[in-house]
Amino acid sequence: DTDIFHQGDIGSTFFVIAEGELHVIVDRRLVRTLSKGATFGERALLLDEARSATVRVSSTTAQLWCMDRVSFEEVITPPMRQELVKRVQLQDTSISLRSLRHVRLIGA
Repeated sequence: DTDIFHQGDIGSTFFVIAEGELHVIVDRRLVRTLSKGATFGERALLLDEARSATVRVSSTTAQLWCMDRVSFEEVITPPMRQELVKRVQLQDTSISLRSLRHVRLIGA
């Protein structure tokens, strides 16, 4: 398995998966699997922080497209930036199924 970057690294690149499958690992725990068309790496560029996860190739091969920070900043419009920040904030939630509670049954 090949690591694209490690949790805690300084981020300088945004990635798009052209082919293959990757695992997102936080604190040595698999939290997500990404595949063709998925993007990653924007959090470090948007929020100017260290990488929040390790990303590892889990398929036999993978093809990634990448964009450096300067190019990323040039192509991201203010509305795109707002949407990306909103998506990053949704990932910060600590809500799990255990956090949910039954309110009522509808349509039974």
